Amino acid sequence: MPVKLSILIDVETSKVLSARVRVKRAHDMRDVHGLIRRVPDPPHVLLADKGYDSEPLHKWLDRSGIRAVVPVRKGCRHGRHRKALRDRFPDEEYAQRSIVESVFKRLKATVWQPRPRPHRPHRARRTLHQTHTPQHFSENQDIILHSLYIHNHFKVCSLFNPMARTLVSITWYLPSLAGGAERSLLQELQVYQRRGWRVRCLSFDEKYPEGTYALDGIEGYNYRLRLNLASISRYVTIYLNARYITRTIESNTEFSVKGHLVLTQTIAAPLVAEACHRRRIKYHYYIRDENNLSIFNNYEIGSRRVLKYIKTLLESPFRNWYSKRNAEALKHADKVITNSRFMHDLLKQKYGIESTIRHPPLNTTALKKITRRNPQFILFVGGGNAMKGYDIAEKIARAMPEEKFLFIGPYKHEHWTRNILRRPWTKDLQKVYGEAKLVIVPSRCNEAFCRVAAEASSKNIPVLSSSRGGLPESNKCPDGIIKAHEDIFVWEKKIREAIIERYLRN
Repeated sequence: MPVKLSILIDVETSKVLSARVRVKRAHDMRDVHGLIRRVPDPPHVLLADKGYDSEPLHKWLDRSGIRAVVPVRKGCRHGRHRKALRDRFPDEEYAQRSIVESVFKRLKATVWQPRPRPHRPHRARRTLHQTHTPQHFSENQDIILHSLYIHNHFKVCSLFNPMARTLVSITWYLPSLAGGAERSLLQELQVYQRRGWRVRCLSFDEKYPEGTYALDGIEGYNYRLRLNLASISRYVTIYLNARYITRTIESNTEFSVKGHLVLTQTIAAPLVAEACHRRRIKYHYYIRDENNLSIFNNYEIGSRRVLKYIKTLLESPFRNWYSKRNAEALKHADKVITNSRFMHDLLKQKYGIESTIRHPPLNTTALKKITRRNPQFILFVGGGNAMKGYDIAEKIARAMPEEKFLFIGPYKHEHWTRNILRRPWTKDLQKVYGEAKLVIVPSRCNEAFCRVAAEASSKNIPVLSSSRGGLPESNKCPDGIIKAHEDIFVWEKKIREAIIERYLRN
């Protein structure tokens, strides 16, 4: 099986900056964008042969601030950039391109082995060990990348290090950090990075502009959706953008060159799994909540509950489409990782698949910095969400007017409402737990893992929570589980007992 190799080198140092290996034939220009985007410090001048003579490529390089030096084919009549090169071509500058041929010759001496043809024994040709199985292609690819590393004189080049294991994370709401699942994923990626993995992220976050981003040392690229109806229905959106997402993933350099491991979660996971299964790339599927198991419960209240039923009915064809692909994604995953014992049991019960339980890592560094001098608030995190029991927390606050409550949620600014201090979302854990004497988690939904309960328990803050889902697993307080989570009287009684116990203990 012939293998096509495209490389980008620095003519001053002869070091390989980026590379692209293909198993199928493709035009040279298809690799230019990926080769340049992989380099953190893009070049100012690009030297290439006639195979890269294209006016659209010249325009793209010009917009990127890169000057192209490419010989023009005979009979050039169109294109402003091509005409300029035709009339005045920098021959002396272009002569430096011969360095890349020397690099290729050195690589061939390392990778290619002479093998005589049966019908022409007096001739010899250099070829890779040819086979038609993808496994052998991966082996040949590793040999090529290893040779590139040797060519760089065993120096770990910051621009290209093929010996580092690559972790490609493909998800939905990563750059905007829409929820706890995204924060958990970011912390998981940081753990991989500290272990020496080369981490790259691809995301399709409609709340974030298209382009590169960096989150706490994790680099990534966000793609905008072609048809964005996420505010109406995420399942309709993923159905309408399925082909675009799959093509984008498979054409991405980070994914297609050599993704040693792909990590995915949330609603985009089935499409990522399909691409990985076709390319025979290992992937880990992170299960974060019930929706990842195609379990769609209605936790709304009042008129919103009726509207949710109507919406579910209208979405049913798209949800069925998603559920079928999600089942295949779980089946073919090299590893399924759940974030609690509850999700592990739920996965095994529905699909018969074993999983690895990995609780979301806590930010221990930030938690250690929290100082609790005069805690006076009863804390609730998740304002405005019936799934989190927002209305239950409101009723508890009205039933206990003598106590001060702190609600963290989607508020524009900090303000008081009766005995409730409403504070916008914040990353500063000091503002969340520093003034909390008690934490309540009256969730209606089956929480997979409650980070708030786990963080509060680690700071020895009493936690009262409902018994839904994985909350008993997150809440370390032995007497802090409330089964009758809709009963306000029970909540009031438990809160008063916890406050008295804390007072007597101090």
